[in-house]
Amino acid sequence: MIIARFRQGTDRAGRTISYDGDTYVLEGQGPVGAHDVVALDAAGRLDWESPQARDFILASVAAPGGGPAAAAAAAGQAATRPAGMLVAVFGPSTAWVGRRITCRNDVFTLEGHGPVSAAAVMDYDRQGHLRWESESIRIWVRAKVQPAAPASATGGGAAPWWRRRGVLPALVGVAVAVIVLAVVLVAVQARSASRTKALAAAARVVQPFRKLDSALDVGVDFQEYGRLVRDAQFALDSYHPQDETGLDVAAHLREAAEAYRVANEAWNDDIQDEFVGEASLWNGMCPALKLPTGYVTPDDVRQAAWVVGAAEVVQASRLAGVSAGMSGGSAGDPGI
Repeated sequence: MIIARFRQGTDRAGRTISYDGDTYVLEGQGPVGAHDVVALDAAGRLDWESPQARDFILASVAAPGGGPAAAAAAAGQAATRPAGMLVAVFGPSTAWVGRRITCRNDVFTLEGHGPVSAAAVMDYDRQGHLRWESESIRIWVRAKVQPAAPASATGGGAAPWWRRRGVLPALVGVAVAVIVLAVVLVAVQARSASRTKALAAAARVVQPFRKLDSALDVGVDFQEYGRLVRDAQFALDSYHPQDETGLDVAAHLREAAEAYRVANEAWNDDIQDEFVGEASLWNGMCPALKLPTGYVTPDDVRQAAWVVGAAEVVQASRLAGVSAGMSGGSAGDPGI
C-alpha cells in the first residue's frame, strides 16, 4: 500500500514509500525505518496519500516499542492519557515533571493545561525541560516552527539573487558606468599630468630670458649681455611644445629673442663705430621697436628693444605660471 510520495522539487521526486507487512519500503532503495519516514516528513519532502496514513506512522513511532502493533496497543490507553501522538515528556528540571505533550490533527496538547503552539513546545525544549519521544519527532516539531522554503516547480529552488528579473541588466549597467567612469578618470589624470609636464617645460625655457632681464636691471657689460642672449636663444631652440599654452609661450619668447638680438647688434655696431642711425633700418629688423622716423642713437635702439623684450617675457612667464615681475624695461647704464 502506498502511503506517501516524494514532492516535486526534491532529488527523489515522484518516488513512493509503501507499507507492506509491517515494513516501510522506499521505491528504488528498499526497506527503511519508520523514524526515517518521519524525518523525511519533518523536512517537508513528502506528500501523503491520506492524513490517516500520516497519523498512523507518527503514532507508530511515538508508541512504546516503535512499531505499528505497539501503536495499536497504545491507542487503548487513550482514556487515561491525552489523546494523540506522544511528542515529549517534561523532565525533572521543572515542576511539570512527567506531564506529556501530545499531538493530534496537528494540534499540540500539554497534559493538564490544554493546547499549546509548536513554538511553545520548542521553547520548552530550548530551556532543557523536555525528554523527546524520538529525535525524529523533535525535528518534525522544529520544522513546524521553521518551515523549509518551498522548492520551485523545476526543482531548482529559489533563483539566485543575480538571476532574478531585472537584476542582471542592472548589474551590467552598473559595470558599464564604472568602466566609463574609470576611463574618464584615467583620461583626466593623464591630461592633468600632461599639462603639469608642459607647464614645467615652459617654466624652464622662460628662465634664461628672465635671467637676462634681471641682469639688465642691475647693469651688464657687452660680453656678458651677448652670453645671456645666446643662452636664451639656445633654450628657445631646444623647446618644442605640442600644447597650445606651450606654443603661445614660444611665440612670445621668439619676439623677445628678436628684440634682444637687435639690441646686441646695435651695441656691437656702436663699439665698432659702424652704427647707422636710420630708424627705418632698425624698425625693419624688428617691427615691434616702432622707433620714430629719423635719426636714432644706439641707446635709443637698445632701450626700445629691451622694453619690447621684457614685455614679451612677462607674457610668456604668465602663461607658464611663473611669477612675472617685469624686469629690464629700461636698463640702467650698461658697462661698455
